[in-house]
Amino acid sequence: MISLVKRHLLVFLRDKWSVFFSLLSVLIVILLYTLFLIKMHDTSLPEALQGTTEAQHLTYTWLFSGVLMVSTVTVPLGFLGTMIRDRTERISNDFYVTPLKRLSITLSYLIAAFIITVMLALVNLIIGQVIVYLNANEWLSFTALLKILGLTGLSSALFTAMLYTAVSFLKTQNAHGTMSSIIGTLVGFLAGLYVPIGAFGSGFRNFLTLTPFMQSSALFRKVYMEDAINSVFPTGASQSDYALFFGIDLELFNQSLSTLSLTLILVAWTALFTLLASFRVKSFRT
Repeated sequence: MISLVKRHLLVFLRDKWSVFFSLLSVLIVILLYTLFLIKMHDTSLPEALQGTTEAQHLTYTWLFSGVLMVSTVTVPLGFLGTMIRDRTERISNDFYVTPLKRLSITLSYLIAAFIITVMLALVNLIIGQVIVYLNANEWLSFTALLKILGLTGLSSALFTAMLYTAVSFLKTQNAHGTMSSIIGTLVGFLAGLYVPIGAFGSGFRNFLTLTPFMQSSALFRKVYMEDAINSVFPTGASQSDYALFFGIDLELFNQSLSTLSLTLILVAWTALFTLLASFRVKSFRT
């Protein structure tokens, strides 16, 4: 199975267009934010802070915490196109004549998808940290970095299992391309990147809060932005208002969700979709 995992990784990485389209949503988020959304974020801060280094720190950490989360969604989705291509071109038939069990063959795609997602997410993390440093002269603390790495692994596992479950129902590369386009467009909204969650009505805010996209995004923001938000908002009330509007803190039916609660919910989502993926593995056919 290890050989198959290596094979899937090499096939994906050799296809530069597959890698590009996996990161396209991330590039779109950065482009939209740079052209349109950065001004909106800046004007939401106290007037005395607008344009300061502290404001830049807050702005760019908000952007790249979201970018990091989005990459844990779009990368496994793009990678799983390899599985669809192997099925449509009957390449996977060659795998099934080997001594490997069907379960091991299918798990090789899941493991490879998880590995490539973590790898490219770490690339995004490094790039984001460099840009934050160039604009605000700040780095993540060692403790925050460890937390971000843990969240990256959890989010990658969650969305790999979720998207494998969805992609396993597809039969053609065109269907996969359509799904990729839809999810790549929606994830920015579901994670509260294009429009902050506080701009919506209470009903839609509750809906977004129930999705793993917003929950994962909030956890990344809590860790990534902790130092920045504390330096910009010294008072509790203004910090709380900002955090709720921009999706750093989440409320569900007027009840605040703690960091521990969100983490446990994401673990539960991961267990659920891993279980669903295992059922799909058992029924997988060429």
